[in-house]
Amino acid sequence: MNLTCDLAAEARLQTVTAAPGNHTLPLPHPGAHQARVHVGNQDHTAELGEGSFEAGVEHWLIQLWPA
Repeated sequence: MNLTCDLAAEARLQTVTAAPGNHTLPLPHPGAHQARVHVGNQDHTAELGEGSFEAGVEHWLIQLWPA
């Protein structure tokens, strides 16, 4: 998936339940950015029970660059 977003001094991920992540990514150039998001290992999520909070199953790669 590719997208364009307007970012300030840092980026922080959050969960689908809006809980903020623990890590931030400082951005040297605030403003418009392009982003590419890849997710892997999703086939293993089908093995988890509904509502599972299992950690470390999916693997995400998020690439950001100034637009």
